[in-house]
Amino acid sequence: MQNNAVYIFIEVLIALISIPGNILVIWAVKVNKSLRDATFYFIVSLAVADAAVGTLAIPLAIVIYIGPKICFYSCLILICPLLILTESSILALLAIAVDRYLRVKIPIRYKNVMTPKRAGVAIGCCWLISFLVGMTPLFGWNRLREKNYTFNNSCQFERVITMEYMVYFNFFGSYGLQWLGLQPSNYTG
Repeated sequence: MQNNAVYIFIEVLIALISIPGNILVIWAVKVNKSLRDATFYFIVSLAVADAAVGTLAIPLAIVIYIGPKICFYSCLILICPLLILTESSILALLAIAVDRYLRVKIPIRYKNVMTPKRAGVAIGCCWLISFLVGMTPLFGWNRLREKNYTFNNSCQFERVITMEYMVYFNFFGSYGLQWLGLQPSNYTG
């Protein structure tokens, strides 16, 4: 029981720091015209994702950690926003890394390559991919498809989401793409 209280306290603390901090980032870019370039669009996307993590994903993570007694698909509906928002945060970090890489690799052509419109398209793609990846368990890639699986009505992450999903989408899909995207052969100077 003590571990539960510590975990919940840390999650709430992170949320309480994360929400206003990320709102301040969004506000700073909004009021300061010199911060309105492609790089800061990526930073605002990350701030929106992280503010949403603090506002929605962390409370959902606490609820899921407690493991309420609900049906399988209700549990999936609680878990999917958590997956979407954490994936969007990871992909926003990837977009920032690629943006910074391009800024260093092609400094003279950077402004022509990374226009605000292209940044917007990249951000839209990041959010779309996050949504598709996060909703995948709801459309079938979940523990219910396993043979001899019985759900005990306790909504806990590992009772609903398969380890295969976590490995393929969260590891290879996020970190593997980052590794592939930042290989020197993908960019020519």
